[in-house]
Amino acid sequence: MATPPRRILVTGDYGTAIGVYRKGQGGPTMVRAANSGAGVVERLLSPVASLDVRFATVAERGPATSTEWRPAGKTWRAEATDTLGAMDDGGLFAYPAAPAASPAGAPAPFDLVAIEDGATGFRQAPPAALERLISRQSPPATIVLRSAWPFGHGPLWWHLTGGDAQGPSPLTDRLVVIVTADDLRKADIRVSRGISWERTTEDLVREVMGHPSLVELRRARALIITLGVEGALIIGRGADGTFSSTLCFDALCLEGEWPGATRDDPAAINAAFTAAVAARLALSGGITGEALRSGVTRGLLAMRVMHLVGHGPVDGAAPGPPAAHLAELIAAADVAALNDWAGPLDVPRLGAFGVTEMPPPEKYPPTWRILETAAYDAQTRSAPPLFGKARRVALFGANELRDVPIARF
Repeated sequence: MATPPRRILVTGDYGTAIGVYRKGQGGPTMVRAANSGAGVVERLLSPVASLDVRFATVAERGPATSTEWRPAGKTWRAEATDTLGAMDDGGLFAYPAAPAASPAGAPAPFDLVAIEDGATGFRQAPPAALERLISRQSPPATIVLRSAWPFGHGPLWWHLTGGDAQGPSPLTDRLVVIVTADDLRKADIRVSRGISWERTTEDLVREVMGHPSLVELRRARALIITLGVEGALIIGRGADGTFSSTLCFDALCLEGEWPGATRDDPAAINAAFTAAVAARLALSGGITGEALRSGVTRGLLAMRVMHLVGHGPVDGAAPGPPAAHLAELIAAADVAALNDWAGPLDVPRLGAFGVTEMPPPEKYPPTWRILETAAYDAQTRSAPPLFGKARRVALFGANELRDVPIARF
């Protein structure tokens, strides 16, 4: 008997993005409209055969973009003039009606709900509308929320984490929150960049666990902090209330150093990460350490695919995010096989990521290093000498330094 597909509801902030594609200087220009925000997540998840993906929101259309103009005596100047072809709205898709609220005690209609919160309106949705989409009475197994600065504000956050007369919210222990390190830095916290993975990890854990403006983030079952396309930190909360930290990182470069990065649409690239994490958690059936690590690793690779592939080749089909290729990446049983996956890419490798567990702050010494983590003894607060590892590197080469940051000179 075939396993039924996992059911995912995608919701949150969305709108219409107008893409202008110019083919060289003086060449033809194509204009294409497509859904942005949560619409990108839906578009990237839909091709995954093992997922049943639906879209719903609290409004028929996304909030209109508005600007307050003030007379300033300024004059418009045309920087460039293009003759645009016919507007192609083929990227738009119909928005199905929001699912009806489930009766108390009835099975949740979705295995996972993915929410794009770009701080542009959805977080202020009425509580009744939020309850219809994300029911406390019959909650989904997992909720993935990508949140933007400022964190922990609005009816959406309180629906997911706040209690009521019946007690704490049943959604809190099902919640995975995704934020970017750059957004965290807007809280005036002290987080280093480009010194070492150990230093950045220590800074993030210290600030998340102690800074007043970030205290709300600790309510989630798991917090994922992306560090560009080079790494991500997972801070998990156990059933006993203790926290653990896991770092997924590129051993060859630090935050912001990956050479394939472009200045392409950051919102769509971040949506690819959200889609990958949501898919792996849904396919795994819940929030586990392995599912989180798998989702983060594939999410980082998905963002790199978005950078390298862009919106597709110029001589190909209509431009747009490479949903089919990302679906292959997300659904593959073994991501290691995709490190040499060429697909539409002209590079032999997308890269590989190491994974290390960070000891609790009270147990690691000031000189904590990833190289020593695997052999670290929490009882004696010491690690064995490194000459054994050095000997293996001398005999077998740098491949013995898997899951360890290295530099080549």
